[in-house]
Amino acid sequence: MYMFESHENIANALTKLCHPFVEVVIHNFDKDEIHSIHNPFSNREAGEDSGLGKNFDKENPSLYMRPYFKTNYDGRKVKSISVPITENNRKIGMFCINFDLNVFSELQDTMNLFFQTKDVMLPVDELFKDDWQEKINRYIASYLKQENKVLTQLSRQEKIDLVKMLHQNNLFNIKHAAQYVANILKISRASVYLYLKEAS
Repeated sequence: MYMFESHENIANALTKLCHPFVEVVIHNFDKDEIHSIHNPFSNREAGEDSGLGKNFDKENPSLYMRPYFKTNYDGRKVKSISVPITENNRKIGMFCINFDLNVFSELQDTMNLFFQTKDVMLPVDELFKDDWQEKINRYIASYLKQENKVLTQLSRQEKIDLVKMLHQNNLFNIKHAAQYVANILKISRASVYLYLKEAS
């Protein structure tokens, strides 16, 4: 139908761009049916009942213009959002975008499995109690998190503050620590000692 033509074009473009993760369903309120469905993965077809339910407020479909979760027929989790279609200030349909989260859920599960540490025999602190490089790494990571900074974007003063913090925790008492910190900060060892002098 002509009144849905522009929405058909958007639906085609969206599903081609996001294939195979996105399905778009265009509902026709006048016929209470699915006008068209693009990249269908929900086991539905054009011409079927919309399935919006008798309690669906067709006069105020903007209530549904926020993301929500659904379960697909095969158990996959789907994140959706619905946008009303209007013509001459009359609500004539709904443009529904369904995003298949399944592949991302599987990826998350895989990453969680990869990073789980239940097989480590000793506590992490015990394993690295004599690893001075690990200690320096942890202090630097803590500083960056606390200051909400990125290592490669630290200013000169921030590097001085970081060196001061390491010094206060006696980390420069370790042989080669100054060179190690210099390598991390992309400065010379002489600059590390200069920063230490300025920080004192």
